[in-house]
Amino acid sequence: MIWFTGDEHFFHRNIIKYCNRPFKSHDDMKTTIIKRHNSLVKGDDLVYHIGDFAMIGSGQADKLKGILGQLNGSHELILGNHDELKPQKYIDIGFQRVHTSLRLHLNDGYVIELHHDPSVYCLIESTLKEEFWRRTCIVHGHIHTLYRVMPDRRCINVGVDVNNFTPINFDTIKILLEL
Repeated sequence: MIWFTGDEHFFHRNIIKYCNRPFKSHDDMKTTIIKRHNSLVKGDDLVYHIGDFAMIGSGQADKLKGILGQLNGSHELILGNHDELKPQKYIDIGFQRVHTSLRLHLNDGYVIELHHDPSVYCLIESTLKEEFWRRTCIVHGHIHTLYRVMPDRRCINVGVDVNNFTPINFDTIKILLEL
């Protein structure tokens, strides 16, 4: 199964305050996100992290390896504005691939555009024919609690703040968009 998540912000202690996350500490947040992730994701699943996986300097990158090693599944990263390591460092940590954005063509004819910042959809939408656009959605993070779904723009926020600190799969995305 394919899963989508974003904005975990591991090692970003102030995110609890900024986003009013219901955790007493960064360790509590980390433990909860890992536990909820593993309650859904199986070992052979693929997880796309849509940016802001962590806020960490290059000298502490090994800490990320420990986090990623605890998460079920294989992992790909769409870089977010807080993912500041060089792409090869994320590969060394354990991500299978690293992207700035990605277009997925699913078997049932749907297309998913993966971008951390949803404002990029404006560029994409203007280049797509209406028929194609109806089977396309933008999967993103970045905006934390601003919205979960913007159906008229076919945008789904997969950030943990609006998804009970868990990843979501494409079946859930289809329900949210009422495809």
